[in-house]
Amino acid sequence: MPALQMLLSRLTSTTTTNNLFYHKTDTINSSYSKHMHYTRCNMQLNPSKQRGFTIVELLIVVVVIAILAAITIVSYNGIQKRAREATLSTNLGSAAQQLKVDLSLTGDGIYPATLAAANSGRGVPTPDNTIYQYTVNNTAIPPTFCITGSTSGIDLMVTESTTPTAGVCPGHTAGGIVKPIITNLAPNPNIELSASGWSGSRIGTVVKVDGGAKEGGSFARSTVNSIGSFPRAGTAPLPATPGTVYTFSAWIRSSASVRASYIFNNGSTVVTPLIVSNNQWVRVSVTSVSAPAGTTTMKGYFGITDDSPIDTTFDIDGAMITTGTGTPAFADGTTPGWAWNGAQHDSTSFGPTP
Repeated sequence: MPALQMLLSRLTSTTTTNNLFYHKTDTINSSYSKHMHYTRCNMQLNPSKQRGFTIVELLIVVVVIAILAAITIVSYNGIQKRAREATLSTNLGSAAQQLKVDLSLTGDGIYPATLAAANSGRGVPTPDNTIYQYTVNNTAIPPTFCITGSTSGIDLMVTESTTPTAGVCPGHTAGGIVKPIITNLAPNPNIELSASGWSGSRIGTVVKVDGGAKEGGSFARSTVNSIGSFPRAGTAPLPATPGTVYTFSAWIRSSASVRASYIFNNGSTVVTPLIVSNNQWVRVSVTSVSAPAGTTTMKGYFGITDDSPIDTTFDIDGAMITTGTGTPAFADGTTPGWAWNGAQHDSTSFGPTP
């Protein structure tokens, strides 16, 4: 009997323990089920917790990054440009100072004819990627010079009396693009101030007329006062060099047909065929033979038909006298990039080929 009671007691204890175990297991399972249910419900109610960036958000980020990059690049480029300008300014200042030293050291008080001749022939140092253009006028009192320095899209200029500043010297070109330099030998080619230096044959006094010009604001007008061959007007006698070929060109307007000619002091001359004008501006030109030995002066003439009636008028504008056979477009000291060799509208002028 005691043995039976002990066995029943142990069975009862085991059952109770198992019930507790099952109860705890059920509790845990129930809690896990509730948690999973909550999690699933929460995920369904809050789907944003598992999504990525939207297209709009990504675009905003890209735009912000692009703006910051642009600001950085612009700032960097600006710093680089200022550094290049400072370097070019220093180099130009040094070149100008060397020319002034040369002026003071030479016995004749003139600047070097070229930058390569400066510093006793050692020249002015030219940094890499830099182009210098140099103009000197040793006939001026006092002598003058101008240097243009160009590098990486930057142009600075300096003269004998200024510090380096932005821009290019007269007769120079921006960007260091060196074009052939030509000279217009006509001292008053555009008749802007007066008709000084112009005269002719079978005409009265050449006069300046304002308005209606082909080049600039005025032109030269001649009026026939004597019937005969080739009524004409021309420049004052100009220096000429034996063996040199010259081209004379100008705009002419008349009711008569027009033409051009030239004459050397030894009598050599050529007259071009007539060109119909019909009171419209037409460009006429003539190229000389090589100036003969002994030639010292020349004249360019522009005129009209032989035996034109008295009071027939013809107008001249934009005269161009150059060496060689080409006929360049008109230019003088008022043309951008060109400069006068002396007084405005009363001297030769030079600059890059138009």
